[in-house]
Amino acid sequence: MRSPYCAAVILGVLANLGGVTGAHAQTLQKVEADRASLRGLDYVTVYVSPFESDIQADGLTPSAVKTDIELRLRQYKIPLESWDFPDGLQPSPGLVARVTSLKTANGVSYVYNVVVELEQEVRLAGRVGVTFPNVDGAYIRVPTWRRSQVGIIPASEARDIRDGINDAVDGFINDWLAVH
Repeated sequence: MRSPYCAAVILGVLANLGGVTGAHAQTLQKVEADRASLRGLDYVTVYVSPFESDIQADGLTPSAVKTDIELRLRQYKIPLESWDFPDGLQPSPGLVARVTSLKTANGVSYVYNVVVELEQEVRLAGRVGVTFPNVDGAYIRVPTWRRSQVGIIPASEARDIRDGINDAVDGFINDWLAVH
């Protein structure tokens, strides 16, 4: 039952490790491209995807994470828009937080992957008139800014994964302030 899920977590870990070992020049270019994608934005919305039930039982809940993120953004006067929207439908631009977790077989720890990304609707250059399934016009929603973290943490400290999320949100705040 957990085999495909475990594979997804391991692939996420490996993908993030690949980002860590990248060349310094590519990292600087990525930071500048990420920052550039924030220019001209007037606001963001915050969406936190659902978490696995076992990590919620150990104290990490999407509602607490969403509150943390919104408080941090407000502290730095980043305008927020709030809507009640159905699961899976997120307004753009949306700061999205995802936590993928796998509790170890003995139940004493979690392997986790945290992703915080800004998703925006973009149009592919030169694709005027091209449509995508379930998308209006030639616009498609993609991440334009992203930070991630992987780790292992004792199950009793699952709430501390919020620190990794907050670090990523702080990176977003720094980049936002650099271009606004």
